[in-house]
Amino acid sequence: MNIIRRKVRTFLLLLKEGDWQGIAERLVRRLGPLIPGKALDHHPVIDVSLPGVDIICTPHTRFVAQRVSVSLVALGITPVRILDTPPARYARRLHIVICPQMPMKLPHCYIAFQMEQSVSSRWFNESYRKRLEGAVAIMEYSLYNVAYLQETFKLSHQQIFYTPISNLPAGCLDKGHQGDVSSLADNNTAKMYDVAFYGDANTPRRQAFLNALEKHYCVLRISEIFGDELYIQLAKARLIVNVHYYEDALLETTRLYECLSLGHAVVSEKSVDMEEHATLLPYVTFTPIGDIEAMVAAIGKRLETLSPNSFPTLPNDIAHFHFYFTRLMVALDQADACQLDNIAPPIDPEALSRGVGLSLPETYQRRAVFQAEFPDYPIFPGLRHAQGWRGCALSYRYMARQARACGLNAMEVREDDVCMDAAARQRWARACRLFDERPELDVLSGLMADIADDVAILENFEYEGEHYIVINRMTSTVCNRYGTRAMGALADWPFEDNNAERNTIDRYLERLGLSVLVPLPFIVQHRADSHSTLWHFQNTTYDALIEASEKRLMNLARQSSINHKGV
Repeated sequence: MNIIRRKVRTFLLLLKEGDWQGIAERLVRRLGPLIPGKALDHHPVIDVSLPGVDIICTPHTRFVAQRVSVSLVALGITPVRILDTPPARYARRLHIVICPQMPMKLPHCYIAFQMEQSVSSRWFNESYRKRLEGAVAIMEYSLYNVAYLQETFKLSHQQIFYTPISNLPAGCLDKGHQGDVSSLADNNTAKMYDVAFYGDANTPRRQAFLNALEKHYCVLRISEIFGDELYIQLAKARLIVNVHYYEDALLETTRLYECLSLGHAVVSEKSVDMEEHATLLPYVTFTPIGDIEAMVAAIGKRLETLSPNSFPTLPNDIAHFHFYFTRLMVALDQADACQLDNIAPPIDPEALSRGVGLSLPETYQRRAVFQAEFPDYPIFPGLRHAQGWRGCALSYRYMARQARACGLNAMEVREDDVCMDAAARQRWARACRLFDERPELDVLSGLMADIADDVAILENFEYEGEHYIVINRMTSTVCNRYGTRAMGALADWPFEDNNAERNTIDRYLERLGLSVLVPLPFIVQHRADSHSTLWHFQNTTYDALIEASEKRLMNLARQSSINHKGV
């Protein structure tokens, strides 16, 4: 009966708000299986009969194929084949096609790995758009491109998965192909050149850089060779230089991570998307865009200090490719969600106690708004699933497990549609101090979008001029701080239960009867100009729900016979 009442209440609020899209999309979600041709989201269908994955790449992108292959094998997805040229006939298995504009014909079922730079329109035509749209998912290495694919190419964020290129673990480069050549950069190879450049040098921009470098250093120019032959040539130089093809180019991360995986020192121009690549700063020497003199000087300094002990030991996965790739495969039901548990997060897990944001890299506008409002809060890239609420719950499950593994006593999460003015931030800081002083409390809630019918007030008191209640039920995860017991419950959320009526993360917590500290009036607000990524209606619909919940709790607090307790 509670569920029915809630559904009726939500429907009436949608009707009152005139949110016809929300009503229509909810009907489609309920009746979609009964209506031919109707689908709410991009629900990928992986229609294959053979196990494993074939990776289709070009010679230029074989390094990327190897990075994908290493992750597939780590996930237990085998066999994996890397094909430099498309076969005469594709096998009936899942394919990952790197640079999907290149093959004459695409496989029946494929994930597209989009590798072009949106700063150039060379490949971004209608034919390419259709190839991307025909994929079960699109891997995209650049956040810059994520926005372009949605704004200009009109592709859904639900089809796009941010998957940044990264380095390979030591010893993995080309292992099992033509021998392990990952040690080609060591001192056993004679260094005949100061600097090597590889790529298309026949552009005025690159020519200007290379001509200037050749006045100071012995430079090796390499083009149109790949694989082991390329690596043998690179090993003849003391360091590698990266110069952009375009003035406003995105960072050539494939080239940089390939060189780092080989053990080379690298000097590179900065790029317009440098904010995406802070993790590279300890390992690559960057110079200002277009500043030839700065690059000449930087190479000189780097050569002076270059020695076997001057290069820092690389992490196995600087940009966390394996995390993001596993995130994709879990979303497509090609990997077990439990496999995420042993993968390090792309943010410092210790930050969970101080507070993190929860947002999808693919919903770039929401993410940007949150970053601007809370610049000190690192953003955890939310996990995903075709059923959006399961992806959301997986995010909390994963973060709670990371927090528990670090021995944290509390975890604070702000979702990307939270709104908090200066006064609210001060109130929240005071509430957090109170919550942390009382370990018997399970959750501090910034707002409640709904209240269970059987909610009970356990405490009703004043603290530092603020009115608080403690209740036995909670709904809403917009801005919460979780104690040890609540983190344990989140960590144990059952992914296998796909009942959206009882197993959304907030309904799951509501059923557990936690002790929930609620400031009255609510501290935070829900950003009304956002569109729900889970339930497909405007957030303005939540306003009435939140207002009604706040009024009900205030009425219950007034009626409560519980004695006010000092703290």
